[in-house]
Amino acid sequence: MFFALVFETSSHCSSESFLEGEENKDQRRVLDNWLNHFGITLHKAHCSGHDGKSDLEYAIRAINPDILIPIHTQNPEEFKKIHENVRIVGRGEKIEIRGA
Repeated sequence: MFFALVFETSSHCSSESFLEGEENKDQRRVLDNWLNHFGITLHKAHCSGHDGKSDLEYAIRAINPDILIPIHTQNPEEFKKIHENVRIVGRGEKIEIRGA
């Protein structure tokens, strides 16, 4: 959950989970009351931290790495469609990465 508190002259942003869920409803009500009292609008946008396919393709093309090592993915083979040098590392496999 991403949220931003926007004041007339400043703002505050956070990418942490913030008073979500049933267990936090009382604390959330207190926050909402304070924000309303001071005329502050809370803007929220959900972001999971996982990019979609088009975002990943854009980033890979923009960065243009010498080698692409997909991690935290269920479909590492798909990266071969968008980059010519993909190294798929197996579970428990160790590789050595050297600088240029």
